[in-house]
Amino acid sequence: MTFKRPKPGLRPVHDLQQVQRSRIANAPMMDSGAPQWNLDGQMEQFQVRLKGFQAPVTNVVSEVAKKKPTSFDQFVRDHAASFRN
Repeated sequence: MTFKRPKPGLRPVHDLQQVQRSRIANAPMMDSGAPQWNLDGQMEQFQVRLKGFQAPVTNVVSEVAKKKPTSFDQFVRDHAASFRN
């Protein structure tokens, strides 16, 4: 038996429950007409998050910029007009 390396960006799935959860999660996006490559990318991002591979939150930007970061709520209030129409 030889091991076949998956194509870059693809990982073998060995957990049937994981496959079923993926299909359930993808159903609304598929129904809305999202392309398969988009669904695959979204599911890959969720897996990365679930496995804890995201970078930790730091204060480096605020130290370098020498100012307090803007909260999401404040950003939305400041730029609400840009999101309308």
